[in-house]
Amino acid sequence: MSKLAYALVIAFLFALVYGEATAYRSTAIATAVFVAVFVLWLASFWLPPLLFRFSNEMAAPAVLSQLMKRATLAVACVVAASVLALLLTGLWLDLPFGEEIYGFTLIGMVIFHGFGGPFAQHVVYLQQTKQYHSTQLAAVLIAFTLILLALALFFLNLDFTIPRDAHVQFRDLVLLTTVLIGYGSTIYKVAHH
Repeated sequence: MSKLAYALVIAFLFALVYGEATAYRSTAIATAVFVAVFVLWLASFWLPPLLFRFSNEMAAPAVLSQLMKRATLAVACVVAASVLALLLTGLWLDLPFGEEIYGFTLIGMVIFHGFGGPFAQHVVYLQQTKQYHSTQLAAVLIAFTLILLALALFFLNLDFTIPRDAHVQFRDLVLLTTVLIGYGSTIYKVAHH
């Protein structure tokens, strides 16, 4: 999957869950939330690499610095999407809505702009410049996989064992699909440098 297609798919899936969470409470503003979140999520993938570049000729600390700047800007876009969703809806005091927005933000920050961002890009850099140990990489990937699996099973079990609206089931399935796409993409980047 190309970088543009990946960014479009992830931006669409996050806009979908934000828009659906909004439409569940107020249909009037759901389209505006969908569009705003889509644009900000797309910017979170497109803007950071444009502003903070690096090459394999640079020293590892300089590359890591550029990657952290990318991650900071990407996370700022994700947080802005969440804040904008809260402001557009006026539902900042609606606890269930706030919990959903918090979960979307956390997933975006950790999976897509933490693990899938600077971590994967730095591993690729280290592989290309012959500065990594495969056992260390394997240990980190195994640990992250186990943590992700435990969290996914816990939250899915929690949501599916308690009778809830179709809204919650839809949200969980879209988020699980989104996380699996992000995790799979990260593993692919790391394994196929």
